[in-house]
Amino acid sequence: MPKITAAQLAAAFEGYARQGWGYVFTGQGQTWSAELAKSWASARRAVPSGKSSATYFTQDCAKWLGRRVADCSGGIVYTIQQFDPKFGDHSANSFKSSFVRSGPISTLPEVPGLALWKSGHIGVYIGGGKAAEFMGTAYGCVITKVKDRPWTHWGELVGVEYGSALAEKPAASIPAAVQSPAASSATAKLRVTGESVNIRASADATLAPLGVAHKGEELPLLKAGTDWHMVEWCGKQAFISAKYASEVV
Repeated sequence: MPKITAAQLAAAFEGYARQGWGYVFTGQGQTWSAELAKSWASARRAVPSGKSSATYFTQDCAKWLGRRVADCSGGIVYTIQQFDPKFGDHSANSFKSSFVRSGPISTLPEVPGLALWKSGHIGVYIGGGKAAEFMGTAYGCVITKVKDRPWTHWGELVGVEYGSALAEKPAASIPAAVQSPAASSATAKLRVTGESVNIRASADATLAPLGVAHKGEELPLLKAGTDWHMVEWCGKQAFISAKYASEVV
């Protein structure tokens, strides 16, 4: 079974932040609902330190009702499982202990899809000195600057394909002009009508997806088509099936 690539992981996490995914401790991509909150509270599932299982899920997490949710490691587990359903559960620290290759944060290579770690917390590097992370119940999934966060290590995640080479220059030394994609030139928008729709590098359903777009999300439309629409995804040209999206009028 093919692994998710580092680029696909980075694109997925950037998408989660853009879509406003929420943070619920032990979550792994579920759509948060009052029923699920009551069920988890009744089951006395683990909650963050200092929180009560009687109120955490039903009250503290109520702001995320109707949204997809995860915690910092759960978001990574969920994303990898879209390619490998048998991939097992991990905490931030167990991900760290299984890093294939790693180093101190001061040597972070410019490789989107690398994990960023500090004790008890993990995020994903998305390039240009930025990370996407499920920061906490109050914040959800957000994009942050690596230099502003207390990361101590970077690492290659088990279950993710990184290729054979890492850039030699640390991210901080790469010119800003090449760190981030150019602003979108598209004026038309496409609205996703399917629940979870794969975004692909070309109009070919057999290709591994670059990421997943969710119902209601609007993407810059580059060119409408009968079977496939060309859209902008994380600053690059990509394709989405016309069956699961429609042009915004």
